[in-house]
Amino acid sequence: MQALSLHHLNYKIRLTRIQKRLTLRELADITSLSHGYINRIEQGLLTPSEETLNVLQEALGFQYQTNLEAYDRFYEVYEQLYRCLLYVHYNKAEKLVSELLEYRDIHENSACFIDYYLILFSALQHLPTYPELNEDLHEKLKILLPVFSYEQKALFLLESGIYSFYQENNSALALEQLALHATFSNDSNQLGLNYYVTGFIYSLDYRKYKDSLKAYSKAQNYFQDQNNFIRVMYVKSNKQTLCIDMHRYEEFIETNQETMRYAEFKGLVSIYKTSMKNLGKYYIARGEYAEALDIFSHYNDPSEGDYYFLKAYTLYNLGYSVEALAICDTFKKTPINDRDGLYALGMDCIEALIKGDDSKRVNVLLQQFIDRGFEIKYYFFIRIAFKLIKNALPAARQYKEAYIYAHRVLEAIKHICGKEDIYEILSEGFNI
Repeated sequence: MQALSLHHLNYKIRLTRIQKRLTLRELADITSLSHGYINRIEQGLLTPSEETLNVLQEALGFQYQTNLEAYDRFYEVYEQLYRCLLYVHYNKAEKLVSELLEYRDIHENSACFIDYYLILFSALQHLPTYPELNEDLHEKLKILLPVFSYEQKALFLLESGIYSFYQENNSALALEQLALHATFSNDSNQLGLNYYVTGFIYSLDYRKYKDSLKAYSKAQNYFQDQNNFIRVMYVKSNKQTLCIDMHRYEEFIETNQETMRYAEFKGLVSIYKTSMKNLGKYYIARGEYAEALDIFSHYNDPSEGDYYFLKAYTLYNLGYSVEALAICDTFKKTPINDRDGLYALGMDCIEALIKGDDSKRVNVLLQQFIDRGFEIKYYFFIRIAFKLIKNALPAARQYKEAYIYAHRVLEAIKHICGKEDIYEILSEGFNI
């Protein structure tokens, strides 16, 4: 047996045993080997004989093998795939992932199996393909974490942070893993991805907008260091939403036009669509509903609940009640990404306002809508709900409730922009 075939073999044995939920004693009973002997093999203290290896492999259901040609090809694919993920060449990345999966039996039963799991897991955090493999790969890598090299640990912490946020919806754990990754990695592209995701997580809470801007700025600098201009544009397209919420309208227009031109020139659909939706939100924030409707007539993302709500809200403000109700009806029939039920609540409010429902029910819905916005710290929708409330609650003589919500909105602005900016923002008319 060649030396290469024994490299990391002990890790493979331990991983497979744990994955099969076998204790050392249970594996010992199956193989008639002592559990202490197996333990020393797993720790790399003993090299098993060929006969012992065959016994263990048969019991655990794998066949460790040497295929030098496949081994060399794997690392060629690894390097290509890694760069494709960093530089957003996703079409090529998907083809490389398909090749890795085609030779799965060879790669995961050879000396490169740790890197195989790691690069495959990394790819799945950036590509929508094969989501069913995510959890299993994550579990395997967590078991293997103690034996990772420095570089392997850095990459795993980055991708695990992304996994924790997008797949497990655990922002706190994601931020913890990303902060740890930043102490490990010296790779500018990895650090750029780190701060990009960190900035996005912070951007979901209006109390942390300033932290989000700082993280996005770091991400942009790291990507620029690597001439990774596509990633730079991803950062800028996300910063646009902060510019709107922080009332930095001139900065928004400049950034929006830049990303739109670049995305159109490069054929980057996702950046273009994000920038289009941001432009629609900008017009809504400025109270320019005709311009917003023109944007939403060209922009369409039926998988996102905010698209339906923003279009229905725009139609409502323009007095197109029939069209707005049609959007509400489509929303109810379409499986969409609804942010903690916020968009559904907003749709209920618009529908109730158009149909002239009982004022008590309308006011309850509006208060639920704005309360949900405050609960999930989504400032843009807080502003929309507050505009609806400014008209509805005083009309129903609920002045105290209207005052309370006005005070809460002012507190939100202080979190976002600072106390000194409140009067300037209010002097603009506070359109929404």
